[in-house]
Amino acid sequence: MKKIILELKGSCINLDNIKISAAFINAVSLLYEKSTFKTILDAMKTGKIRFSSAFPHGYLPKPILFLPKNDLEKAGFRVKDYKSLRYVPKKAIDYLKEEGENKYLEELKNLSSEEVTKENIKVQNDLRQRKVYYVLSELINKVDIYYEAENEEYDKFIESAFRLMVDLGLSKRRTAGFGAIKKMKIEDVEEINKPPYILLSKSLVSLRNPVKSYQIEELMLRTKNSVIPGCFVFTEGSVFEDKTLFGGIIEEGELYLTSTYSLIY
Repeated sequence: MKKIILELKGSCINLDNIKISAAFINAVSLLYEKSTFKTILDAMKTGKIRFSSAFPHGYLPKPILFLPKNDLEKAGFRVKDYKSLRYVPKKAIDYLKEEGENKYLEELKNLSSEEVTKENIKVQNDLRQRKVYYVLSELINKVDIYYEAENEEYDKFIESAFRLMVDLGLSKRRTAGFGAIKKMKIEDVEEINKPPYILLSKSLVSLRNPVKSYQIEELMLRTKNSVIPGCFVFTEGSVFEDKTLFGGIIEEGELYLTSTYSLIY
């Protein structure tokens, strides 16, 4: 597993693996000839290249685990404060895998959800310099996107595509300051291959996989000319008992293609 670290010019709102995969496919289509594009597209369609959603730098989605109220209170948490957390430090997840729930909670006890997830951000519109938008946004000015590629040859395509995205941006709202990228780099990720296994991507629901605890969301994906309804996905933070690949692609003719394959830490 590797991660792409993006420093953003503004902020980034709800940048999930579905949007990232679609942006990657678009960038590859602009960079490469038809035969190379088809090779990469086939890898996306079969789950050989998979992306996570974007998370604040150094953080992962909070695992959807049942933690007894007594354990939370013993660690110094009010239940509602723990529930309000959306992201937790990656090192806390590593403690959870290596040493269990008590050490995980100990790592979290001084963490405020407001420091991580919400803040009023002033965003300057790039096109109309006279207008300034004030929004309640996730405070994500530096993000981590994790990925796995079955073949090392794919790494060069991924790096080239994301370097193009530095120029293109990652959001349809980049002209309002969202998703415009300042710079990027790619790093290897040290994985702890022990349960609990945490889902890092929105992935089409499959009940063939042993699910420990999960949350399901219905997506309404919009293309330029239509809406794709009824896509049910496991959300980031869902917990599985193994790392078996599941999910698939969402395709709407030639108008829209994206991946919802699972990426599990």
